[in-house]
Amino acid sequence: MERIVSLIVLVSLLVSCTTFTKSKREYTVIGPIIISERVGEVIDAQEREYYKLFPKIYIRPAYYTFESATYYELREGGYEVRITTNNGILVAQNHGENAVSILRDYIDNYEEIASSPKEFEKKWEIVGYDDLTQPITRGEVESIRKKRRMAITCAVGGCTVPLSVGCILAMATTLTYTPEIEDWAGQLDKAEKIMLYSAGIGAVCGLTGGLIGMSVEKSMALGAVRDSRKPRLME
Repeated sequence: MERIVSLIVLVSLLVSCTTFTKSKREYTVIGPIIISERVGEVIDAQEREYYKLFPKIYIRPAYYTFESATYYELREGGYEVRITTNNGILVAQNHGENAVSILRDYIDNYEEIASSPKEFEKKWEIVGYDDLTQPITRGEVESIRKKRRMAITCAVGGCTVPLSVGCILAMATTLTYTPEIEDWAGQLDKAEKIMLYSAGIGAVCGLTGGLIGMSVEKSMALGAVRDSRKPRLME
């Protein structure tokens, strides 16, 4: 029975925990902007190397050679960076609420941050980096994770399945009554035990499903942020 319940819960998690959908949204580009007075409006190859910006620029199936980069403000928040390379201009957007402030802080205080990067990551709650090695913050991940509510869906799914199985088995037990069955009270007691057993499994599976859903949710939210920032060739 435990194997059957585990299989049903796994199928339920696979179905209910894949609710992430990509949504397209248009952003208004204004600018250009000066991220820091230390680099001015255009970041050249020498500045890029000194501040360790864009250490690798890759769009399948090729790497691109950096020449310069210019930042533009997004009216809805964040920035768009346009990177001039040996083979065209690449565009990437960062929609983080503090994207400009983080980058400005990084460049303005680069020498100090380079010697203690952990303090910088702690200050801005950085939990990862995108393909251009720009920081991804906890707030960005959480804003996506909360919208998807995967943990709740997985918890409900994990709890509901064993309870439903328990109800079906309990009903089957009570509906098998015939005049030949003398111990009817025993049958009801058996059905009650099945319900209690399934309720216990439901509670465990609900908690487990919620924890699994939260972990998958965070991982997928982090991936969604990375995907939204992937560089592309400017048309």
